[in-house]
Amino acid sequence: MFEIMALVVGLWPRLDLPPVEPAETAVPLSWIPVGPEGGSVLSVHTFGNGDSVLAVAWPNLWISTNQGATWSQVPYALFGTDDGTLTADRSLLMAKEGGLMLRSTDWGMSWDTVLSVSSIGYKILNQEKLNAVYTACQDTVLWEISFYRSTDNGENWSIAGSVRYEDELYVLAAAPTQSSLVFFACGDDDSTFIYRSTDGGTNWTRVLSRGTAYPDVRAIAVHPTNPMLVFAALSLDAFPPSGVLIVSTDMGNTWSTADSGKLYTHLNFYQDTLLLASSAIPEGIKRFKINPPQDTTWLYNQECVMWTDDAGGILWGATNGVGVIRSLTNGVSWEERNTNLYGVWAPTPHQITACGNTAYIIDYMSGRVYKSTNGGSTWARNQLNPVFDPSGGFMIGLSIHAATENLVYAGIASLGTFSSFYRTTDGGVSWIPVSILTAPLMFSLADRAQDTLYGLGFNLITTESGVFKSIDRGGSWNLVRPYPIILYGLYAFGDVKVSSWGHIFMTDTAGVSRSTNGGASWAQMSPNLQMAWWMDTTGNAVFFSSSDTNFQGVWSWNNSTWQWHFYGGDSYSPLFLLPDVAAEASYRLVTCWTIVGPMGTAAVVASDTFPYQTWGYDTLPGLLPSSVTLTSSSVILGTVGNGFYRADFQGMPINENLTGPGMMSAWVSGDKLFLNLPQATSVSIRIYDVSGRMREEMFNGGLPGGLNSLELPKSMPSGVYMVKVDAGDTRVLKWTRTGR
Repeated sequence: MFEIMALVVGLWPRLDLPPVEPAETAVPLSWIPVGPEGGSVLSVHTFGNGDSVLAVAWPNLWISTNQGATWSQVPYALFGTDDGTLTADRSLLMAKEGGLMLRSTDWGMSWDTVLSVSSIGYKILNQEKLNAVYTACQDTVLWEISFYRSTDNGENWSIAGSVRYEDELYVLAAAPTQSSLVFFACGDDDSTFIYRSTDGGTNWTRVLSRGTAYPDVRAIAVHPTNPMLVFAALSLDAFPPSGVLIVSTDMGNTWSTADSGKLYTHLNFYQDTLLLASSAIPEGIKRFKINPPQDTTWLYNQECVMWTDDAGGILWGATNGVGVIRSLTNGVSWEERNTNLYGVWAPTPHQITACGNTAYIIDYMSGRVYKSTNGGSTWARNQLNPVFDPSGGFMIGLSIHAATENLVYAGIASLGTFSSFYRTTDGGVSWIPVSILTAPLMFSLADRAQDTLYGLGFNLITTESGVFKSIDRGGSWNLVRPYPIILYGLYAFGDVKVSSWGHIFMTDTAGVSRSTNGGASWAQMSPNLQMAWWMDTTGNAVFFSSSDTNFQGVWSWNNSTWQWHFYGGDSYSPLFLLPDVAAEASYRLVTCWTIVGPMGTAAVVASDTFPYQTWGYDTLPGLLPSSVTLTSSSVILGTVGNGFYRADFQGMPINENLTGPGMMSAWVSGDKLFLNLPQATSVSIRIYDVSGRMREEMFNGGLPGGLNSLELPKSMPSGVYMVKVDAGDTRVLKWTRTGR
């Protein structure tokens, strides 16, 4: 599932020793999962009267034993998985990369290998809950598609027949009442085929051949009591994407068009009708009469639907955007069933943004936008619905950026517009599509004075890529720095940020580059952090995360010098995700990265307050961290497949006038420092520049209780400084020195 890209590592000497390397022990923060709940669910499966429900939300399986009231997960079960299905005895089957077939009889708690063939490449399974199970496999030795069959719920397998090799395997369907009847769809760039076997997969007959206008087959359904009646859903090569539903009444010998105009994702027989799931415009679930075939009304049309299932008269749907839905009224009304199901996630920091205590998330799989006004404790879904079908594997929710709490920009791919750029000026109440089709796919966004935007993107029309600039809030874009976009696993590599002094920074495979003239020209910076990944900005500096062998950790640039703040240690593993960094107001700094050790994969979060010399170090087992974000009150950790986690910031929040019984208060006025001490005590006062270097220890001794006034050193050059006061309590104060 993950594409690993090797980058050339620079061989420059270290500039200096890192200030700190965290130890393995720390007092952990109180991390709690905060969702958002729902999100993108690719399929849903039920048994019996609907008490047991299985939801597939990549990369996890989610299990409910109480009709979807609550969910538990089988973590990362879908990593390296080609396809999966359920059998009649509730066994789970997973077709894995490397020719493996795994089986679980306890809903994912434990797994057994039931088939292992080293020559098998990509595999698909039939989806019905049957005793007889089939798998179609790309045999890379015999250069054919081989079929295996199991008649005992996947416990034992035998090889059946084969057909000629094709590049793509689409769908495999078996007849519920005639286990030897199987249909299989495959194809290549030029053709799409449907094959039929009537002897359990030993011999195959091609019953349908279509050209390039039909790029794939999304679903095949054989009637549960009449195997002569077969439906198939084909995609159409059109814009916006669409499809056609075809029907055969003679077991696939002849076909006719039954319906069109929808991008069908799943076909499910329900009572005396066929349920059509559609993931494009129009989207939702439609009931379709089958005798004779006749289009009817929509049962659900609020979100694109990937899958439908039913049990005990209860209808279930898997949606790309609002998670699992359920109807107890034959489709008349629907409710969401997503408590503890975290299908909203993001693989990079570009899908979450914060301003103050307001935060926005754009779901990577659906493009849906969520908003929090309390530092990530709770989330509300916006009305923006870009409509996208994730089955093609394309990136959808690309980037979101808050210029203010209410002015927010979002780059989203959708089926209606494919490449679109949205803006809201009212905090997400309404979204305006400011550029349609012509907008580049934006993988990273930043603003200069709110209205001028910079983004790392790819233009689908011109095929240009690199840094784009807009001076009209995203209405039009010009390429200011051509650069190839490199895909790294789940996302596009690179980042763009604008510093408070107006310089534009870009990270790429060659390191960090900068423009000091609005993007007109660019220059590489030194030292060359070849593996600098993500960035964040404050009023005084730009912060970088890096996994470069010689420059690993967190760096900052304050428009004059580089400073190395943090060393992540040698256990960091960039195999899955890249380290992130978040900074706020030059006071707080947080970084996260992935480690792989004896206990498996874990997320590590390190945090500190200025001047970044004593780091708190948290390990969260079983999580893959993708981003870290600071709000006014919290740290929000993004993960792959497990939503977002929240914690109050470790350490004391910085406040220039923190008061209370028995507490010190401190403030700066002009070039004087005022301390109001509750009692006589020892006091240490040190002055740091914005890079974190101590410039002067101005006082170290005893002071009486009450109000004290001290002159700040007049020898300091003009600039911004941090005054750290230790008197039992600690305060960090901002001092702007002028007049020299």
